[in-house]
Amino acid sequence: MKLFKKALVATAVVSAFGAQAVTVSSDLTKISAEGVAAGNTAVVASTAGKVFVLDFVVDKLTPAASTISLTFSKGVDLTNVVAASSDINNVVGTGVGIIDIDATGGGSTNSSFFSYGTGSFTFDKFSVDTDNADDKHVIAFDVNLGNPLTASSAFRLTLDDVDTNGFDLGDTSAEVCYKSVDANDVLIEEGCSPISEVISQFDFTVEQQWDARIERIDQKDFSRYYDGADVDLDTVKFKLGNNESLVAALANVDANISFAGDFTGVVDADLTVANFGAAALTNAPAVNGDEDEITFVVPNADFGTQSANAGTSATGFVTFNAAITDVIIPQTGYITATADFTDGTESTKIVRHAGEWMLDATVINVPYLPVGYASAGTFSSVEIANDGSESANVMATFIVNGVVDGVDAERSASFDLGDVPANTVVKYSAAQLATAFGITGSAKLSVTFNIDAYAQDISAYATVQSSTGRSEVSNSQAKVDGKGL
Repeated sequence: MKLFKKALVATAVVSAFGAQAVTVSSDLTKISAEGVAAGNTAVVASTAGKVFVLDFVVDKLTPAASTISLTFSKGVDLTNVVAASSDINNVVGTGVGIIDIDATGGGSTNSSFFSYGTGSFTFDKFSVDTDNADDKHVIAFDVNLGNPLTASSAFRLTLDDVDTNGFDLGDTSAEVCYKSVDANDVLIEEGCSPISEVISQFDFTVEQQWDARIERIDQKDFSRYYDGADVDLDTVKFKLGNNESLVAALANVDANISFAGDFTGVVDADLTVANFGAAALTNAPAVNGDEDEITFVVPNADFGTQSANAGTSATGFVTFNAAITDVIIPQTGYITATADFTDGTESTKIVRHAGEWMLDATVINVPYLPVGYASAGTFSSVEIANDGSESANVMATFIVNGVVDGVDAERSASFDLGDVPANTVVKYSAAQLATAFGITGSAKLSVTFNIDAYAQDISAYATVQSSTGRSEVSNSQAKVDGKGL
């Protein structure tokens, strides 16, 4: 046992030493995915004061006359990083080695530099290879004759104002790989690090949905059981972002926001207290003529003035006030929120679920219901009993763990499963539900039934059956008993 433990310790020590290598670091350059998709170039270090910095800490002794190469990912274009001279001007006593950069080859106009700190080493023979077989551009330089880089030495390369043209980081997340070899071309050490990240310029999420239950008797206000003390108001909150500070970002982008559903009878005046950030929306929300969509525009200027961090994101909200006009609150069933970001030429749409208004009927959730597993010998079903004297309509929504048939984990649209007649029990098999939901594969669902009937008249019983027997699936009810009010 002692021998075995010693072997484990030895293995751990070897692994630890094997994992050590040069450290390469850089502040990740954030690039707009939508911008590069539209053809914008991810150019950096192109204007005065704009630099690209790489820091290095070597792990192993790197002797004089060794060569260090920096290989960039395919797509990174260093064409403009051309040294006017292969010599590096190492300024004695400053810890700096200056590189004259000139894309035209007609004389130095801009300077990039190495920073050595207090190190005794310097570099020379700076070169850029943009014509290699792998289409990967490479910067190379030598450790100057004299002092080596000792283990744990650090240095910095700053590419500063590269001939006013900069260099292009490409349209995918990029990295740089460091490699050092000695004068006999024997590998000393190597290591890679990301230098850029392509991310979405836009952000749109629904943080609070329109989801108050409609009082099922008069249908002109919300049930206090579902919306607190105020029976008139329901608010949708959304977060909207446009980060134009990203490299290659689309500029002057507006966001066209829409909420689509059944808004029959809703008028503009019903949509009160509409804000983005700290101020009222520049454009008030409006209901279209078909009463199936509410729209408004968040103009580009609002992203800068209303955001907590200019140009990034802020929270907005629109409140529906049922007390403004004397209309029946529409049963939308499902509300789709869309943010369409556009600069007039390019358009990026993000779609989110924004809730639903439904009667405060009997709501029953079956948290686990497998569908599409008949071939494996597993069958499930839900039986709904109606003891009332009137038929009851059944609507259902579901969520799924993962993605099935293109539907992700977000709540589905509402599906009409028909009526349960008075004094009747209706059985919904897994196959029937899968067909109604448009699911052709197998999935494990959480299904919520919204049944237009009084709670004391409705009951549900869900089961899962396999070769090992039959099991009941417990369900939970969230209901309002309005009978007799």
